Amino acid sequence: MKLGRRAIALSFLVVALCARMVLPVAALGGVVVGLVPYLVLTLASFTVPGRGAIWGGGIALVLADVIESVRTWLWVRALSAGVAAPEQLYGESSWHLLASSPASTVFVLPVGMLLGSWIGHRLRTGEPREKRAPVRTRSEKVAHTAALLGAALIVTTSLMGSSNPVGSLVFAAWAFLPYGILILAARMIPNAWVVAGAGASVVAAEAGIRAAVFVFPTSSTAALALIFSPLVLSVAALPAGAAVGWLFGRAWATGSPIARTTVVAAAAVLLGFVTVSLARPDLMPWTVME
Repeated sequence: MKLGRRAIALSFLVVALCARMVLPVAALGGVVVGLVPYLVLTLASFTVPGRGAIWGGGIALVLADVIESVRTWLWVRALSAGVAAPEQLYGESSWHLLASSPASTVFVLPVGMLLGSWIGHRLRTGEPREKRAPVRTRSEKVAHTAALLGAALIVTTSLMGSSNPVGSLVFAAWAFLPYGILILAARMIPNAWVVAGAGASVVAAEAGIRAAVFVFPTSSTAALALIFSPLVLSVAALPAGAAVGWLFGRAWATGSPIARTTVVAAAAVLLGFVTVSLARPDLMPWTVME
């Protein structure tokens, strides 16, 4: 019996959890952080078609963990024996930063999934044709596009705007909340206009908030907005954008050139307004008039 994508991902998650419960870890936080890439792999198993990508991502994470564990063990052995181990054995090297959790979510997991998908395709070890995941709907394609844009924005600003990239990536995982909700909602909402409106509003608001923090900061506490922004985007920007998207879809469906031109212009104005109002509220008309 072949394991499904979700069963494979959950198996890797359980193995990683058991390993971290057996091996000595400094604190419970270390266990949770170490499981971040496996949790992301489990979420990906709900949307990524084919088992090869899940196998590849899980194996890559396990290999990275094993290498890091061996490095740590050698370092401890060297210290206990009174031997001056070389700095390359266990230091703040590029490999250590990229392969350790949660950075491995960004640098190891995608590479493993791509390789696994390619190998699975070449060896034809994917799911039987009748059991393959159905083709993504238009709503799902729109949601994945918005999520990719948001992820690129989050990862780029997190890495460029901080002196501690690993810690920033841990914090960035929280910022993916509205995009995860969007992807899950797209599986149940057939109207692509609703999903497009929700996705566009979240990306526009995300761009404005991060521009206010990293490009146009007005105070030393501007970064605190990133703590609450994922929740605000999830409960406010997503439903508001979905409602506007539904209205735009109704107007577009009329087929009237005037209505469609109005939709395009209004969408551009609204998205620009959202981004600028969050990034530079001092440029808003009511602020300038004061």
